Amino acid sequence: MTQAQLREFEFSPENTEEADVFVSETVVNSYGDERAILEGDTYNAKEIIKFDWETTHHSFDGGRKAWVVDADSLDELGRRLNNAEYTFDAEVSEPEVDSTLVDLATAVSADDRIEVEYEQKNGNGHNTKAGEVAYEDEDRVVFRRDDGQRMYVKTGDDGNVSLFTSMSHAPFVGNVTSVTVEA
Repeated sequence: MTQAQLREFEFSPENTEEADVFVSETVVNSYGDERAILEGDTYNAKEIIKFDWETTHHSFDGGRKAWVVDADSLDELGRRLNNAEYTFDAEVSEPEVDSTLVDLATAVSADDRIEVEYEQKNGNGHNTKAGEVAYEDEDRVVFRRDDGQRMYVKTGDDGNVSLFTSMSHAPFVGNVTSVTVEA
């Protein structure tokens, strides 16, 4: 019987501050118009977002649960949001893949057992989830817990390596602090 090899990967979640309202991505619609997807505190800012139909061509996308506006209206929308004391960020930036996540994904293979320690999103300390690796690439590690639930270790919207569940409601579980691999 061979001795199991353990490796540990440490992550340092950063406290990043988001703007109240921000552009999460831009898309081109079927008419060839560039549209901006708005996220953040859009519920409270919705009257400002809807300031003028002809300028913004605003609509609420129920599938994304986000407001969509013409990308060329972002300067004016930003001025109006700032005047109403909202912070606004119109820059779309792709989060970089954390090099430790790449190292982790390279080190694991299917059927390795991993234990993921994370900061709970509700602020109630740390917790762990464990299971067998099902899939890995440089952007994420997917594992299946003993109860069958799939979980993902990947870069979150805030740029931190985070833990996600495959459930449709509240998929974000928390920011990862360490992963232990048993090969």
